[in-house]
Amino acid sequence: MKYEAAATANLIEQASLVVKTFPGVREVLLGYPTVSYYDSEGILRHHTFDFSSVSQYGHRVAVSVASDEEAEKRLKPLMDILNRRGLRGIGGGRSSERLADFARIWTEKDVSHKQLQVADEILLSRTEAEPADVEKTRSYINIMRLPVRLSQVLRYADRPQVRRHSVWRLVDEGYLKVFPVDIGDIDHITILRA
Repeated sequence: MKYEAAATANLIEQASLVVKTFPGVREVLLGYPTVSYYDSEGILRHHTFDFSSVSQYGHRVAVSVASDEEAEKRLKPLMDILNRRGLRGIGGGRSSERLADFARIWTEKDVSHKQLQVADEILLSRTEAEPADVEKTRSYINIMRLPVRLSQVLRYADRPQVRRHSVWRLVDEGYLKVFPVDIGDIDHITILRA
């Protein structure tokens, strides 16, 4: 049981890291929201989501993370109930307060090793990349033929790590894309596309 709880906690952390890098996500709130609902037998129940994301436009998605088995057995029917209510906004009990716009389940299938690597690189680049270096890298990539391998972009850099951070800022901006996103590790043969 302890192993399952630790694995779920790890998966929650991984999923929230990936979501933080989605375009337009302004913030990720852990352990929020808690909603009240009546189950099919009319009993008042409560459910706390593992995290929720808030977009730059205020759109909120509440996410529960679970194993495939738990998601299918317990959470899928709950999400169906909450999303039906969610058309009016998911609220606590009889409150009209809108806590989320949509409820979703994430499982192990939704978080790949490569997605985690991309998320780590992007989050690091948000603090490490300098705007001038990002623009210099953008100009350099503009003269290259895309798609291109990461090693080609880093090849003649004076400071390869600085350029690497800049490349990941460009991925974060949507200027570049990592292809394919779901197989293998990120390394020098990783392909970048426009």
